Amino acid sequence: MKLLFQSEAIEQVKEVDAMIEKINELLGNDYYFSHLIVDGTVVNEDPELFLTERLSEIEQIEVIAIPAKEFVNDLLVSAEDYVSRALPHIADVADSFAQNEERWADLADLLEGIQWMTSMSTAIEESIARPTTWAEVTEQMTILESSLPQLEQALTNQNQAEVSNILSTTIQGVFEQLEKHIKEIIDREGQRDLLN
Repeated sequence: MKLLFQSEAIEQVKEVDAMIEKINELLGNDYYFSHLIVDGTVVNEDPELFLTERLSEIEQIEVIAIPAKEFVNDLLVSAEDYVSRALPHIADVADSFAQNEERWADLADLLEGIQWMTSMSTAIEESIARPTTWAEVTEQMTILESSLPQLEQALTNQNQAEVSNILSTTIQGVFEQLEKHIKEIIDREGQRDLLN
């Protein structure tokens, strides 16, 4: 079977393990794996299993990869969008807890968003295409992550005033700084129209 990468034929590969090894070699530090196109079929889920089950039938495999800088840019644009949408939501949830109105579903959504922000931050931190002023974002993420045990304790104690305080001061403040720093990074080093 033929292996294609960046529209160029690489070589004939006969075993799945050798193919995975070759794909990883081609990706190196410059690309992130996106998906495969196997004989015209897009394979997003579990490509190794797909290849193993159909190895004898496959004629051509195309590796679709995203340049590291573009991958980081896409993450930053998504983060900028999320943070700008989350800021008013944080204020609303904080206000509701201050008024003894428990909005658990909204708080759960916010915590999911924080988890996504943590994953995004880790991915960029480990990337070779890390922005030059990434330390400012990392500093804010550290503050955000260190506030979560306090929030958990306030929730455990059913202290709605403390939940409101943590949301409206610490978490909202961090999101405001993240919005500022991420916007500056994109303005200086990225593009908003590259998001795939």
